[in-house]
Amino acid sequence: MMQQLSSPLLRTIVNAQEIESVLPRLEEQSDVLATQEEREKHLPGHVLERIKNAEPTILGLGMFEAQKTTAEYTNVTMPGSIGEALLLQCSDGEVAPINMLQALWLIVLAKYLGLEQPCCMYKLTPDDTTSVNHSSGQFPRRNFLCTKVIADDDQVMDLVKRLHEQTAQDSEVDAPILPASMQDGKRLCNSIVYFVTTTSNKPDHALSMEPIKARGSEEYDVALTLIYTGSELVVQLRTGRTVERWLAKSITEMFVQSLDRGDMKAMQKLNGGDIPRQESCIHEMVRDQARLRPDAPAVIAHDGSLSYADLEALTNRVANAFFTKLKFKPEEKVILQFPHSVWTIVAMMAVMKAGSAFIPLDENIPLDRVKSIASKANARFVLTTNAPAAKYNEIGLQTVILDQSFVDRETQKATANWTNSNASPSDLAYVIFTSGSTGEPKGCAIEHRAFCSYALAFGPAFRLGPESRVLQSTSYSFDVSLKEILLGLLSGSCLCVPSDHDLMNDVGSAATRMRANYANFTPSVVSHLNLEAASCIKTLVLGGEALTADVIAAWVPRVDVLLGGYGPSEVCPTSAVVGPLSLRSNPRNIGYPTGNKSWIVDPSNHDRLLPVGAVGELVLESHAIGRGYIGDEERTSRVFITNPAWCAWPELCAGEPEKTRRMYKTGDLVARCGDGSLLYFGRKDMQVKLRGQRIELGDIETHLKATVAAELAVEIGIPRGGGDEDKMLVAFVCLDAQSTVSADLSSVDAAIHTKLHTLLGNAEEQLASKVARYMLPTAYLPLRALPITTSGKRDRRALQRVITSLHKQELLAWRKPSEKESVSRPPITDKELQVAGLWARVLKIKVGELSLDDDFVKRGGDSLAAMRLANLAKEAGLKLTFRDIYRRSRVLGDQVKICLKHATSSTRGARASNSNPFVAGSGSQSLFNVPVLTG
Repeated sequence: MMQQLSSPLLRTIVNAQEIESVLPRLEEQSDVLATQEEREKHLPGHVLERIKNAEPTILGLGMFEAQKTTAEYTNVTMPGSIGEALLLQCSDGEVAPINMLQALWLIVLAKYLGLEQPCCMYKLTPDDTTSVNHSSGQFPRRNFLCTKVIADDDQVMDLVKRLHEQTAQDSEVDAPILPASMQDGKRLCNSIVYFVTTTSNKPDHALSMEPIKARGSEEYDVALTLIYTGSELVVQLRTGRTVERWLAKSITEMFVQSLDRGDMKAMQKLNGGDIPRQESCIHEMVRDQARLRPDAPAVIAHDGSLSYADLEALTNRVANAFFTKLKFKPEEKVILQFPHSVWTIVAMMAVMKAGSAFIPLDENIPLDRVKSIASKANARFVLTTNAPAAKYNEIGLQTVILDQSFVDRETQKATANWTNSNASPSDLAYVIFTSGSTGEPKGCAIEHRAFCSYALAFGPAFRLGPESRVLQSTSYSFDVSLKEILLGLLSGSCLCVPSDHDLMNDVGSAATRMRANYANFTPSVVSHLNLEAASCIKTLVLGGEALTADVIAAWVPRVDVLLGGYGPSEVCPTSAVVGPLSLRSNPRNIGYPTGNKSWIVDPSNHDRLLPVGAVGELVLESHAIGRGYIGDEERTSRVFITNPAWCAWPELCAGEPEKTRRMYKTGDLVARCGDGSLLYFGRKDMQVKLRGQRIELGDIETHLKATVAAELAVEIGIPRGGGDEDKMLVAFVCLDAQSTVSADLSSVDAAIHTKLHTLLGNAEEQLASKVARYMLPTAYLPLRALPITTSGKRDRRALQRVITSLHKQELLAWRKPSEKESVSRPPITDKELQVAGLWARVLKIKVGELSLDDDFVKRGGDSLAAMRLANLAKEAGLKLTFRDIYRRSRVLGDQVKICLKHATSSTRGARASNSNPFVAGSGSQSLFNVPVLTG
């Protein structure tokens, strides 16, 4: 019966797209909402709890780009047999037809918006105003009410009965129940359902009925009305301007238990044809480029340059030394920890040619983190350029200094044509480590053939070729650096590698000197770049975090091609491309899946496929999928899956139902648009992105809990009045039950502040030795207890609301002050005021609030803020580098002294020791012989 009931509703929503009428003048809801906060104080507890825990449920309204200009109405009469069956089932279950309608609609909202507890409005409008027996399914007249349920895999009638109970409870409340506006001014929901009783003896009354314009319904983008005439049920649907026709058609699929064949064919069409596959080794494909264009520049770095022929010969010799002298084993994991350098690229290629796999790490990762990674990977060696061997000996690693001396010393007898005949496309190429929810980093293993299959699709998609001069700017800990290096080399491009100093202080000028015309950046980083200095960049790829309209608007006029890239490390660096972007592009759109098939499934059950337009978990099917997480079979089996149930459907199996199909569950919530592109809606777990860095909040929490004897949580959010660049991590720490922690944290209670930092002890210092700097919370706040949802889960939205309710400096006021900071020394001299003024601009505070003993990081600065400060200092004629600001001395007074020292001494500059950054060291000219500005 439920499916019978569903089908007319499906047709209703589809047919609603064909009848247009002008949207009537809206009934203002503002007058009602103005007094609602006062009214809520007098509502029963169960109603307040329902409103409190309701998830914002907004259908359309920015989900998709195009908008209609009119509302659309239709009336559809349900066959009498279906109406009778519905009423009989409602009577047997002692529920009302309105409850059945509510249940169906809430299921739609839950599935399309990816919610556990959706909400909508409803109104009962019987013709008579007399009260009748509740158990009969009829209720007295009421005004607007709000209902919210958990809509998981409940039996429909159980859900209907629960809604019936809520409606009965609401009927006993004297005042209308309307949720007050949320803090950001948005409504909780934008849909409403009605139940209307009427009497009419006209057999065709439903088809000729004028649209019912219930008072206030125009406030909602979707209004669904169930009209009972005594012998028939009539459904009337009104959709506002934010609900597109194709979306409305797709919504209808949520009312049926399975998808029909036509929709399966549509999904197949949107997913494209066969998935590209390349059974090759990465170094073999680079060798092919060397044969095609041996004299073309492969690498132009601040410390040396290589043609493709030189790169091939040098890495062959180094690989021979690794294989014969150091005894690198097949698939042995070798850690690389270099600054930005030509030697990093040599190391990557040589390790792969020796049959081993490399683990790229940033130079500044804490040693304890390196130890944890080495242990998980069973690594024996670390390759570097200048780190003392004793540093790594402490954690059981053998240090290999890879530089020109190593080449001269260890490769004298090696041949430039050496090859490892045992190398196979199925061998591991590299392992990329990311934050893990258990506190231990997780390493995703990528095979040669996976990356080569990826390159086959994404070289053209990213418009890479021999004419591309790719700026290699990304930290080696992140797989975007491998897109720059390996995809660049496989495409025959030239890699431009500035020094770390130039990348942090003036990347635009460095790019111009190297004539780079292609770059990859996160939106956070690119927003800090000097746009004029980076005018040489013609193709810009943005990725690693959500795009913003401001970044798109800033860069569309300044580059020839602006692209966006999306993808998890587990499926090589990228899985979807969007662009070229324009000023009209939707920042939420992550583009079209490339080199893979994308499927959207129920986040709680990957065997349940969702239709076009529904929000669900993105599952990727590709030959670029990694082997899994090293040393973690349990986690691997959870997210690297084979053959979900729908793979056996004839429409999706391509005649091969028994074929093994590997897929990766991304954990990302997306919706597919009618044109096949994807919209990003967030995560289903606790993984977050901060300035492009992938972070598991559980990783941070695990390390904090090891030193703090209290319940705690870490959350991410944007402080009040801030923008995307101000997003920060905040740790919430529960004090003992006797502590009277105020709900208002905008002012600091001295006693609570002392208790908080007594409890924390040296936890901040301990955490800094365990995790990367970008994973350190910016602020620590006290709480009485962690908020919990009605389903027993941590209420992350409540914690985020705490962050968004406080200004940045109010959050930072809870930090632990240093001994020097206890006595304020305001800036007084011209130089002190000049540097403090730059701090104030970057940190968005007043100069008068600063002390010469203030710490840049404790004042809210991070690596991106330090980059911006370095750029502003350069514009002001001050010698203050990123290293000075973020690593050498973060104290304001010390930075003033650095500026004074440079001002009174001869110009030395950070690059004085290498006035020509493209000239290689002594003895390397035979290998580093590519002209600097050729190609």
